[in-house]
Amino acid sequence: MSYIHPSIEIKLPLPEIFKTLCFCVVLLFVVPNFAVANQITAVEVYSQTGDDVDINTLDEEAWQPLSTTGPNSLRWPVWIRITLPNTEPLRELNAEEFESPTWVLNLHQSFPGRVQAYHFADGILINRWAIDSYQGFSSRPVNYRNTVIRYRPQDSASNIMILHYQKQARVMRSFTPEAMPLGEFVTESQSRSSFLLISFGVLVGLMIFHVVLFFGTRDVSYIWYSALIASVILFFLASSGFGFQYVWPQWPIFSAGYQSLYAVLTVIISANFSIRFLRLGEISPNWRKTLIGHSYLVIVIGVWSIFSDFAFARVIPIVSLVFYILSIGAAISAVRNGLAFARFFAVAWIIFGCFVAVQVVLITFFPSLTEASYTVSLSGFLVQMLLFAAALSDRIRLIREGQINAENSNLAKQQFLANISHELRTPMNGVMGRLDLLGSTTLSKEQNTLLDQAKYSGQELLLVINDLLDFSSIDTGELELEQKAILLQSLASKTVERFNASAEAKNLTLTVEVDKSVESGIVTDPVRIQQVIDNLVANAIKFTHSGEVRLVLTLEECDENLVLLATVTDTGIGISDLDQADLFEAFHQLDANTTREYGGTGLGLAISRKLARLLGGDLRVKSQLGEGSQFIATFSVKAIDRLDGVKLLVVEDNLINQEIAKALLEERGALVKLAENGCEALALMQHLNRADLDLILMDCMMPEMDGYEATRQIRAGAAGEYFTEIPIVALTANAMKGDRDKCLEAGMNDHVAKPIEILTLSATVQKWLS
Repeated sequence: MSYIHPSIEIKLPLPEIFKTLCFCVVLLFVVPNFAVANQITAVEVYSQTGDDVDINTLDEEAWQPLSTTGPNSLRWPVWIRITLPNTEPLRELNAEEFESPTWVLNLHQSFPGRVQAYHFADGILINRWAIDSYQGFSSRPVNYRNTVIRYRPQDSASNIMILHYQKQARVMRSFTPEAMPLGEFVTESQSRSSFLLISFGVLVGLMIFHVVLFFGTRDVSYIWYSALIASVILFFLASSGFGFQYVWPQWPIFSAGYQSLYAVLTVIISANFSIRFLRLGEISPNWRKTLIGHSYLVIVIGVWSIFSDFAFARVIPIVSLVFYILSIGAAISAVRNGLAFARFFAVAWIIFGCFVAVQVVLITFFPSLTEASYTVSLSGFLVQMLLFAAALSDRIRLIREGQINAENSNLAKQQFLANISHELRTPMNGVMGRLDLLGSTTLSKEQNTLLDQAKYSGQELLLVINDLLDFSSIDTGELELEQKAILLQSLASKTVERFNASAEAKNLTLTVEVDKSVESGIVTDPVRIQQVIDNLVANAIKFTHSGEVRLVLTLEECDENLVLLATVTDTGIGISDLDQADLFEAFHQLDANTTREYGGTGLGLAISRKLARLLGGDLRVKSQLGEGSQFIATFSVKAIDRLDGVKLLVVEDNLINQEIAKALLEERGALVKLAENGCEALALMQHLNRADLDLILMDCMMPEMDGYEATRQIRAGAAGEYFTEIPIVALTANAMKGDRDKCLEAGMNDHVAKPIEILTLSATVQKWLS
């Protein structure tokens, strides 16, 4: 199904993009106002490093101010001194607060590595903490996703917190510690955590929903979308500290070492989702190659970033920016190529870029708003995923509309074919009739030749019309199949009769073989099976210039079912592997030269396969170009077995018909009793047990009591209660549809028309006895 509409000019929704840009600008002014007032008065970094530096040898002159209003890069080992606020300027503390730590120092780091923290008041060590993230989440002094130190401020001239980063997981891009009362911290952390949990819940819900959609549609785009959400969730779990706190508290490596890999994984999955969703392989192969090439580059950089802080801090952001630009370019290209639902995709990336821009501004100019910038980033991802979901939903709508339009188009086409075929058939019957009448008059030799040519052309045209009728009937489900008894030999004989002359005209050998082991007949639709065989043999003769055409009819048992195999083999031109893929499509021709040389509508094989499948089988081909072809048609059939030991009562007033029926049935092994009318049949049955009789063959028109009345009497119990459900089959010369309905209304089970065909009669008896 194509979703591309080249004739429709699709524009990006610029007003919506402009509104989003305005919203992001507003965020820049609004978000800083929501920051909790930071009570830290100074942050300093120790300028000297080395193993000989410890807490007792720190030189006051070596401390230098550390900017908390812009980005910085610190590498371990490093000493940091934080001047904490006193309690008096803030508010009075009650007795309980004096006895317990009532303030917290939030380092805004989910994985700080190994840190020693020292709390000094007027130069006196009050408390110390050892934080080792490599030992697991339980080593933290406070169970929170970020590293938080809980302390009690001293009412003194100075409160100092000295941090010694002995081993840091990654380069420290910014250091923005925050000190606040415990109550404010609890309130703020609860609101932040609630937002994160709600966001993760929405993302998980979207992921599960689209996985379910995949199993319903088998569209791989839904799996890539769900994988993209999973990678986004994984990245934010690692970077936010939620993963370390709740998911993998005993495996710190998942937070410390793999954040870059999570980012790389998100980029790679996003690239594959873009390729699948935007159908770049079809509408823009160059964009597809570009995204694939970029994905390989990202994989290499991702592995590099595990061992390199430079790759982690500098290269990954650059390749992510390049991917962002490529994604927008691919989306705009898809929109310009008429992919309607790609507009959501383009808007999603543009809006996400706006959120990222806001985050960058916050990190650069408001580094104390670390949590706020993180919230903006997650909000951008959430909005992007929701827009992607809208794009997928829009595609479902377009697919559904396309399916409805295609169904309506097919229905109109089929109705047109049916109507035009009927309209052509009526005048053609008149033409063929007039040609037959013309042939009965006195004509010259030349006129007879012209008449034969006209008849041949008329027959060819009728075949085309019949193919159109069959094709439309099969597609609309109006073709009715019949079940009749037939011998395999009769199928073979009709084939030889119809095609022997055309084979001899091309000096071809037409061979027909029938399975010798099959003595009894089969039950199937002989007309449709003959039609399939005729199509295959006619094609074989048409495309064979020398050699032979062979038809082999065999019966095989497959999974307790009987299968008829009609194999047609020729030594003709053969079919290439490429052409075999579309060989059974309607109106398909091998190529223009073949059509001009051999003619045909391209419907024969399509109809033959549809008929074979309607009859419980299939049609397949084996062929090599220049070496001939073999077509194998299979049909599910029923065998007609002998009637050995079956006990039948034949009710028939005509003595000759009695003798014929008895002879035919006894030849097939049945045990036959006779009655001349309904009265005699009832009298005979009254002296029999149910085990003495299996089925009744009932004539309808008889003296004294006809078959209708006799049947009603038997159903009423006149012949004995045990015969009320015995199968009764009408065996009569009344062969009209109304006669069959009359038999069924009287209580008979089935109807077989005279003259008696023993295969049909045997099949009917088996049907009701089984």
